[in-house]
Amino acid sequence: MFSFQNEVFFSNILHDILQQDNALVSRAVSMKMENFTETSEINDLFDLFTYNKGASMARMLSSFLNEKIFISALKSYLETFSYSNAEQDDLWRHFQMAIDDQSKILLPATVKSIMDSWTHQSGFPVITLDVSTGIMKQEPFYLGKVENQTLLTRNDTWIIPILWIKNGITQSLVWLDKSSKVFPEMQVSDSDSDWVILNLNMTGYYRVNYDRLGWKKLNQQLEKDPKAIPVIHRLQLVDDVFSLSKNKYIEIETALDLTKYLAEEDEIIVWHAVLVNLVTKDLISDVNHDIYTLLKKYLLKRLTSIWNIYSTIIRENVAALQDDYLALISLEKLFETACWLGLEDCLQLSRELFRNWMNHPENEIPYPIKTVILCYGIALGNDKEWDFLLSIYNNKTKEEERIQLAYAMSCSKDPWILNRYMEYAVTTSLFSFNETNIIEVVAASEVGRYIAKDFLINNWQAVIERYGTKLLVSLVYVIGRTIITDLQITELQQFCSHMLEEHQRLTVHAQLQTIKKDNLKSKERNARIAAWLRKNT
Repeated sequence: MFSFQNEVFFSNILHDILQQDNALVSRAVSMKMENFTETSEINDLFDLFTYNKGASMARMLSSFLNEKIFISALKSYLETFSYSNAEQDDLWRHFQMAIDDQSKILLPATVKSIMDSWTHQSGFPVITLDVSTGIMKQEPFYLGKVENQTLLTRNDTWIIPILWIKNGITQSLVWLDKSSKVFPEMQVSDSDSDWVILNLNMTGYYRVNYDRLGWKKLNQQLEKDPKAIPVIHRLQLVDDVFSLSKNKYIEIETALDLTKYLAEEDEIIVWHAVLVNLVTKDLISDVNHDIYTLLKKYLLKRLTSIWNIYSTIIRENVAALQDDYLALISLEKLFETACWLGLEDCLQLSRELFRNWMNHPENEIPYPIKTVILCYGIALGNDKEWDFLLSIYNNKTKEEERIQLAYAMSCSKDPWILNRYMEYAVTTSLFSFNETNIIEVVAASEVGRYIAKDFLINNWQAVIERYGTKLLVSLVYVIGRTIITDLQITELQQFCSHMLEEHQRLTVHAQLQTIKKDNLKSKERNARIAAWLRKNT
């Protein structure tokens, strides 16, 4: 159960904040009240950094104390300050009192000093361990390390608790309380079974990097016996390695090497982490058919086992999923990827579930995969399925359900159906809820992008009348999401210039330049992924 709690905490709390937090733009958890003058500024503090990062700080504190001391100190604090105000230092003081009352746990500094190093500065550290020498160093984590090289002179350090395992055995807690330190006990031998993982149960609020040998040892262990590495750490390795490669700390090839063992991976939460990081929007949008073919061959070879487990459950005992929280939050990406890769059983199951729902509307499509099934039911069908979905849409009153159906109707592969859809949007009141831009919804699909552009050329006044020029600007971004040259930007600007006001044209030009820059980076990354796949498929 404890391991399950770690994975749930990662999925619900830790993952999102680690994606957004970094040393440049994020704020510290603890802020001085005199810095705020407006009520709205104070209200803005009740955000991901307060709740998710704050929860992660508390969990880390509990990990290097122990649950008994943590609860005892927290209870003392709550009893002392019930019905009164308190400050952050009051909390640390009660933890310090609990520490002083025992002799088993020794800290390298006061609780206040340790926790202030985490709560009074923005971002978090990335720790790098050289397993050949045992040298460990810390540095602030940046989004795009190389791009921000001039900013890497920040001397911030954290007092970091390092809980770790070696060859599957939990080791004693150590502390990294300076920029670098040597831990001889963390060196590994030439033995294939010698490996180290830092950040036990992901209780520390940091990412972990290793030298080439460290990653190689972990790859060897995964390919030899992945179950020797606990699920939470297989999840951690995937999440850390892809984040580090995306932000230029390591090569993308290092991350891809870590996926070779996946045929033996039967934990859907780990698969979810792989697919979310590998099968990204920019990769799906890449017009290079070569990478799709290579990825299809590579992933389907490894995906069969996990697919068979959950497709069987969907067909035979879908109610069993209600007790599998990690499956509920992971299934959509698995089904979406399997169908996108053209796995015939996924496409067939989508047809089965959609048609069964058409014939017996009381038999709802399983909620975790409903968005995928609706989309592929429409993509694999014709106007009969589309008209059925429209009738369902007209009878729904909940906004969330109507939005889900509106997006599903854009999955059609038939140009005439998509054209009719957009005509309905601008000439009828069918899709007036929440001002969702149906033209933009259609343009977001690969088939619909070109159809939406042509529709806009012929109906731009009706579109502006229906949605306004503000939504027109966002539509231009969607249509131009794959641009990689200045010529493409010029053509798109010429296409929309008569539809926009002067200040909007300037905004669009700047944003399209940003899109181009990002796409060129993605194209370079995807080219390296394709080259790696050619060697390993």
